[in-house]
Parts: sequence; structure tokens; C-alpha cells
Amino acid sequence: MTNPRTAVVALVLALVAGFLLAATAPTYAESSTQTDPAGDPLRTTYGRNGSIAEEAAPGSARLDLVSTTFDYRRRALVVRGTTVALGRGVRATLQVKAGGRTYLIVGQGEGRLGGFVVTPDDVEEFSCRGASSSVDEDRSAYRVRVPARCLGAPERLRAGLTLSTLRTEGRRFVETSDDARRVGGSSSDRSPRLGAALTRG
Repeated sequence: MTNPRTAVVALVLALVAGFLLAATAPTYAESSTQTDPAGDPLRTTYGRNGSIAEEAAPGSARLDLVSTTFDYRRRALVVRGTTVALGRGVRATLQVKAGGRTYLIVGQGEGRLGGFVVTPDDVEEFSCRGASSSVDEDRSAYRVRVPARCLGAPERLRAGLTLSTLRTEGRRFVETSDDARRVGGSSSDRSPRLGAALTRG
């Protein structure tokens, strides 16, 4: 007959061992890195009369993406965009498609993220504790992190990233942007271009 005290000790040791294994287990992620040539940002000018004019803006180094990594980890989607020379005042727009929903998530500098969730029937405000963006000027990198639970924890998703700035010139609005997956081209499709599907780590 097993001693009750021995059984309890064995159970505690088993639980501790399981906890240690879980704590030290590596965190896997499916990752995709997209390169983009330097010098291809686009400047779009919107007139009050509805006119739109586009031109190349090769000197916009602070938002000129050259490499973007998308990591879909078990707990979060982490996106890191590296630019020619990142500076303050840059806005990041992350688009994610998963589970029949489209997430348009916006961050500017350090702090929490906002945006919208588009479903087949409605448009909702995106709000998620733990979703954040940060700027690493030393490495010219912009980082966006969104917990998987805020995206419905899908097994697969597609994502894209755009960096941009917006200012006024008299009665006009001027947006300068670079898409992680665009080389030149038109800004008529305002949403970031999506990459191949990533499987949750």
C-alpha cells in the first residue's frame, strides 16, 4: 500500500517538473521577412476639390522601409520594420486578415494601438490591452506587437505594414508612405499589401 505522504510528495514533484518544462520550453514562431529597395516612398497630395497627385519621394528616409519581419508567435504577432533612418512622427499601419475579419491597426511612436475591425456585416473599433508600438532609433526600427487573443487567436493569418507621415500644406493634405511590399506603384489601394499566410507558432 502506498504511503499517502509519499504519494503527495510524488505528485508535488511531478507538478513542479511539469512547470519547469513549460517555463523553459522554447517559443516557436512562423516568420517571414520582406525586403524592399531603398528610395521608393510615395508622396500623395490630396486637394480639397478631390484631386489626387502622386510622385516619388526618395528622400523620405525616416519611413523608407528596407526590411520587415513578421513573426506570428503563440502569444502575439510581432512586426519589425527597419528603415533607412527612422525618425519620430512616423505612423505605422498594420493590416491583418484572419478568421473572416480584417484588422486595420494604427500606432504612432511609443504607446498603445488603435484602429478598426472590419467584418462582413460591420465595422468595429479595435481596442486591445497589450497591443503596442515602439521605436528604436538606434537601429532605425519600428516594432508593433499585437497579442494573438486580440486577433481571435487564429491558427493562420496574413499581414502587411505601411509607414507614413501626414501633414497639411495650405488647403491640401500630403501623405508620404512606404509599403513593406510595394516597389513604387500607386497608392490607390490604401491598405498595406498582405503577404503569404503565417501559421501560429
